[in-house]
Amino acid sequence: MRVLVTGANGFLGSHLVERLLGEGDEVVALVRPGSDLRWLAGVRSRISLREARLDQPEALARSLDGVEALCHLAGATRARPDSRYEEINLGGTRALLRACERSGSRPVRFVLCSSLSAGGPAGREHPKRETDPDAPRSAYGRSKKGAEAAIFHPDAGVEALALRPGPIYGPRDSYFFEVLRLARLGLHMRVGPPDALYNFCYVTDVARAFALGCRAQGVAGRHLYIGGDTNYRAEEMEELLARAVDVRKRLGLPLPDVLVRTAAALSEALTPRRAGAPPLNRDKARDLTAGSWGIDVSEAARRLGWRPEVEFSAGLARTVAWYRAEGLL
Repeated sequence: MRVLVTGANGFLGSHLVERLLGEGDEVVALVRPGSDLRWLAGVRSRISLREARLDQPEALARSLDGVEALCHLAGATRARPDSRYEEINLGGTRALLRACERSGSRPVRFVLCSSLSAGGPAGREHPKRETDPDAPRSAYGRSKKGAEAAIFHPDAGVEALALRPGPIYGPRDSYFFEVLRLARLGLHMRVGPPDALYNFCYVTDVARAFALGCRAQGVAGRHLYIGGDTNYRAEEMEELLARAVDVRKRLGLPLPDVLVRTAAALSEALTPRRAGAPPLNRDKARDLTAGSWGIDVSEAARRLGWRPEVEFSAGLARTVAWYRAEGLL
């Protein structure tokens, strides 16, 4: 199968490229001009690299020549103002759909990288399921929900599937590095309600879900949650993090919602606009303080034949080993 991957040079994208190649697929890697290609260096000779921006319809259409499935991973996880999320995540998805329409060989399957944030936090009864109503709390989550609506529209002309991963971790990620660096100091910031659940999924497991999504039957028009097998309370997660970085003493610091929102506002105010949105920003704070983020992955198991293979403690060990090998931790 010939598969186009947008955002192929990124954290998840590079792992998906490797997964697809390992399964014998032909990969077209679509990146923005001037992108950092370090994570594709090991597979550069085995892929077709295409450069195009999402506002270049002709270049996008040309990149789709002969493509049977499209995995759309490119997007904004941090942006300001909030309107940029819709501009990039929804606008970019619409641009790709228009390119599919212009292309002489329209891809059959469109797999969108959505987000747990598109569904919003879970209720108190159970972890988030596909049958639960969607209630995104952040501009980011609403932009991903809008992108889903675009690919599921009757006029989109593609078989569409939206995968909603929770937080992803593993080698090549920069966000989770900050969590581990604090854990190395024995510090753990507790955000949200005391009974909140958290879920993390190892990057190769998420990549495998997308590879399966390119071929699975009976999934068109659906969204599926992708996450780890276990949902953790804050104390359980902190213990696993501390073990991973060889720290015995740890301090869990409960942060009131108002403090998180204030810190996010100050972080934005002190970060120059040219630097973009900081990791902790007001939109991120809306999700962090929204509630519980547990995930039920049974529907993905049923529909895709997928389950996470890397347990959290094992994934943490691999991730820490990679950071140390890179001289980062």
